[in-house]
Amino acid sequence: MQPNGRLMSLAEVTSPSASPVDDETVYAFSSASSSASVDQRTRGVERLIWVYCSPPIFVLGIIGNVLTVIVTARRPTRSTSSGVYLLCMSSAAIGVYLFGFLAQWLRAGDFVDVTELGPWSCRFNKFLYYSCGDVAIWALSLLNVDRLVAVCLPLRKADVCTKRRAVVCSVVVIIVSVAKNLHLFWTKGTVYVDSSSDRVISHCGAPEPHTRFEKFVRPWIVFAFVTALPVVVIIACNTLIIRRLARPGDRIQHARGGGRKKKKKTTTMTTMMCLGASLSFIFFSAPSIILVILTPYYPGSPYDIAKAVNNLLVYVNYAANFFLYCLGGRAFRSHLRRLLLCRGRAHFQRRRTTNSSSSGRYTRSGKQELIGGTTLKSYRSNSSSSTGLSNL
Repeated sequence: MQPNGRLMSLAEVTSPSASPVDDETVYAFSSASSSASVDQRTRGVERLIWVYCSPPIFVLGIIGNVLTVIVTARRPTRSTSSGVYLLCMSSAAIGVYLFGFLAQWLRAGDFVDVTELGPWSCRFNKFLYYSCGDVAIWALSLLNVDRLVAVCLPLRKADVCTKRRAVVCSVVVIIVSVAKNLHLFWTKGTVYVDSSSDRVISHCGAPEPHTRFEKFVRPWIVFAFVTALPVVVIIACNTLIIRRLARPGDRIQHARGGGRKKKKKTTTMTTMMCLGASLSFIFFSAPSIILVILTPYYPGSPYDIAKAVNNLLVYVNYAANFFLYCLGGRAFRSHLRRLLLCRGRAHFQRRRTTNSSSSGRYTRSGKQELIGGTTLKSYRSNSSSSTGLSNL
């Protein structure tokens, strides 16, 4: 630093004509310059990840979850317990994209930082984002429990896996998630440089006396109730389901089931769809919560890049669920095809009636119904002729 207060450049400090400067000053200047350079490069990498990699994920996630909501809100899917959980999970995923993904993309692209518009903007954004994420995760956990009962306790399925019970459980999850995140309205706020200054550091910080809670306590609460406990439930349910489906006795009973074969296959397909969504959550979402715990202990540039990558993986999970439903759920594919082809329920009922008539079933009104390719009249005449010949 020169006497007039101007900060000397690195060339002035190291030039032979410069005034004698101690090694500590040169080291401090070099460290500050290198740190600023690293932060700038990190900012560039983070911006590159968000601005150019995230739009396809956002578009696929929004379209996929909107289609899932429409499909699961139609009959007969909405009358099943699994349909209720899928509807709840997809609706919450849309909220995650709108309040989380979109806000982070706008901030990374230097368009607008929604959380820095004011303290209340920050509080509402974080509250809605965290609540939607909690609802989506626990709706997936309830779906796993529902599939566990349907596969391992089929005799209890009619009593446990009901639409009314699924609606009640979903409402309870929503209420608990809202109650868990209410603290954000007083633990989040404006942070100043010091208590006697009006200079604002951030409108979305953790002011005293809530700083320690936000940095060291809340991440562990989130890890316990939004990652560890759901992962334990999901892994336990999936393990029991896979063991049940792998039993040889079940395959023999499935082959001999007759009228129950189609119903058993539908249950298996829905269960496989649930397994795919569960594995996707464990692979994509769980690492992001672990990263939140490490935030106070490993600050700096590598963390910022890791945070950007992990956040994108979370949103990839919500986008991938739609494709997993299409791959694993035959009924979901059928209802989606009806929706995309704009064919209503009446069209498929007429098609089913036509197929039934041509295969030998007759309807209520017709007198010339087909039975195995012949009319009912000719069938009766042939029967009477054969009876007469036998009597002779």
